[in-house]
Amino acid sequence: MVGAPAGMPASVLAGPFLRMAQGENATNEKNTSLGRVCHPHGWGAVLATVRGPARIRSARPCWEDDAFSAVRSSSVCLLHARLASSGGLDTARAHPFEAEVAGATWWFCHNGTLFDEPEDGTDASDSERFFRRMAPLLEREDPVRAFEWTASSLSRITALNALLLGPDGLWAFCVWADPRCREYYTLVWADTAYGVLVASEPLPDVAPRFARCENGQALFVPATIGAEVRTVPLRLPPALTRAVA
Repeated sequence: MVGAPAGMPASVLAGPFLRMAQGENATNEKNTSLGRVCHPHGWGAVLATVRGPARIRSARPCWEDDAFSAVRSSSVCLLHARLASSGGLDTARAHPFEAEVAGATWWFCHNGTLFDEPEDGTDASDSERFFRRMAPLLEREDPVRAFEWTASSLSRITALNALLLGPDGLWAFCVWADPRCREYYTLVWADTAYGVLVASEPLPDVAPRFARCENGQALFVPATIGAEVRTVPLRLPPALTRAVA
């Protein structure tokens, strides 16, 4: 997954993203602990258009989908390719998920599995259920506090690495709990000519150097190019903080 709150031309981003989704990038997807991993179970994007941000989603592998041409000719704010761990394989379960909160639109995408995410009477994926519980809190809480509160009921996860795009910018949350996945569930960021890019692994074709987000850390990237990026430590429940080093 990648996030560029100021928008990044797909001519720069599409190729590296497709290679990452197919497990052909240089780092995470070929790590020795998990073997080569690809993400064929749908994809989604938030695109910057003249009428404002617009979401597009598909249940097909992004590298085989003619609809991905809409991304290639656009400016991209979010991109996600899914490797399903729960829920069915259809467009409704493709990330990013979208919610209206007090007249503002928020989008959310997630890497990892939440094994004990409470059921809500639907067959939604664990990622969507997490966001549906978190979204109403954004009306009265800072995104970090909303994320922490929603995570407070969880005790067993592989990772809760997530991107949350809102009206003011992008929040990235880095939480992984399985040490075997340390080189897979990562978040990194780099300053580019198009603003800051956050990604689930380095994309050397986009930027030569990426900084790594620490486990148990939130990163805020304002939508305004040149504005200061800031990091915030997460206050996590005990079951998760034991994994944070």
